[in-house]
Amino acid sequence: MTASDHSVLAPAKSLNLRSLRASSVRALFVLALTVTLSGVVVFGSGAVAEAKPLRLQDRSIAEMANEALEALAAWRQDESPAHYVTYLEGRDLVARHISTELAVESTDLEQAWRELPMVRQVVALTAVAQVGIKYRYLGKNPDGGFDCSGLTAYAWDTADIFIGHYSRGQYQAGNKISAEEAQAGDLIWYPGHIMMYLGASNIVVHAPYTGRNVEIRQMVSSRTRSARYSSPI
Repeated sequence: MTASDHSVLAPAKSLNLRSLRASSVRALFVLALTVTLSGVVVFGSGAVAEAKPLRLQDRSIAEMANEALEALAAWRQDESPAHYVTYLEGRDLVARHISTELAVESTDLEQAWRELPMVRQVVALTAVAQVGIKYRYLGKNPDGGFDCSGLTAYAWDTADIFIGHYSRGQYQAGNKISAEEAQAGDLIWYPGHIMMYLGASNIVVHAPYTGRNVEIRQMVSSRTRSARYSSPI
């Protein structure tokens, strides 16, 4: 091969290197985009990741909660021990089902609910009984749908505690508490949205936004750091 042959091949080699670098950049961009859309955020070279939380949206959990509440209502009517036992079993079943679906410690939520005053048990189960109902702006009942503050107001109304309809007002009207003090039924607020805490493992029930239904989910740690807590009672 002559010197002139090398001079002809050299530009082609340089072009291949440039193409390889461009392909690598494109591959990294696609990977970053895929990771972002999948709900995993990576920060810096330490690769600190936060997984997308699971959501519980099917109506089966709502039916379980309704059955527990019906047993409680029957017990209040006739004071039958059988109805009260049915309520307790139903309440525990709901807690276990939520924990299983969200892949969290199975006994935490169950134990937290057992230690609650009855009023908070009813409020939490009432909110859970709305899972799967559509979001509707300004909605405040199961027939028409719920927005975020409509759901929390509806659940607390069952305890004859009226907290209004707007998220900021609900938060401001309650007693400000820390995350460590929060119990099932307490409110978790950040500007523009309010949720109900279910008592363990950062699990909440809320009405997200148009196009989504009432759901139960576990808050990601980045959200818990910015959220504010308030107790209606």
